[in-house]
Amino acid sequence: MFQFFISIRRSPLFMLIDVTQHDSSFIAAEVDAMYVGIYHYRGLRLRLFLFFLIILSIALISSDYLGYAVGPVNGIEALAWLTDPGTSFLSALVIFSGTTLIIGDYFKQIQLSGTSNLLIIRSQTRRCATLKAYVTIFLTTFILMLSTFVLVGLAIHLLRFPMVFNNKQLVEELQFGYSWASLVWIIFSRAWGISVFTMFAFAVGLWIPRLGLYRLSGLIISLTMYLGVATMGDVSWLRMVGAALFLPNLIAPTTVADFGPYLLHISPILLQGLSIIIYLGLTCLLTMSWQHHEAEK
Repeated sequence: MFQFFISIRRSPLFMLIDVTQHDSSFIAAEVDAMYVGIYHYRGLRLRLFLFFLIILSIALISSDYLGYAVGPVNGIEALAWLTDPGTSFLSALVIFSGTTLIIGDYFKQIQLSGTSNLLIIRSQTRRCATLKAYVTIFLTTFILMLSTFVLVGLAIHLLRFPMVFNNKQLVEELQFGYSWASLVWIIFSRAWGISVFTMFAFAVGLWIPRLGLYRLSGLIISLTMYLGVATMGDVSWLRMVGAALFLPNLIAPTTVADFGPYLLHISPILLQGLSIIIYLGLTCLLTMSWQHHEAEK
């Protein structure tokens, strides 16, 4: 049995609960305790440290920026390029798949251990628990990526490419009239885009029966939604659907909204909004179908 599950079973809260009771208030309390437990998950701090270290190292050492840039590099652009596969494929893959391994892994272990089935004995509680799981995944991922981009952006500014907050400076990712506003948009749009993708990857992972395969799923899904979906742009009537599913448009729309066949005359902000709606819809569809499948067992 997993170590985190053992710690939950030994907690006073767990031992006070008789899972044969049909008292939803007791069950809800234990479910809440599981969600709070992610912040005490064994190995979480090490994974967070390694994730941040890899992204920081790529940002400060990689020479990809120099080959892509025309003229002096603005630190705002350098930060935005971290999530652009065309500029730094390695960092984009680490970001796309890393959160699945860091955040979603905890809830996948709960699912496979049978803890959720042991505690959730009413369909209403099951729906509530699933919703809480997704909210926790979104908020935890959002805070993680927000902190990562702020700290990495500060390091880029101080150690490699200074951020030039000058409206006359040409910045590719400039979406607003002020560089400060564009910087805030870059950080927040990528943070919530990655959070939505992590939820989608977890929904796909519900159908994966083994933990080892799930830990590889983030990489496989990200490659599929990047390289695989890119081919949809060659078919005119699939172009809008492909653009919405194209992973960089969900996470970094300001860098790839005009990528190749997806030359769409649409604002990157609207394009990301469309992608979020599509990905959330697919997440709901996958989750409901999985719950229906489990209920029939």
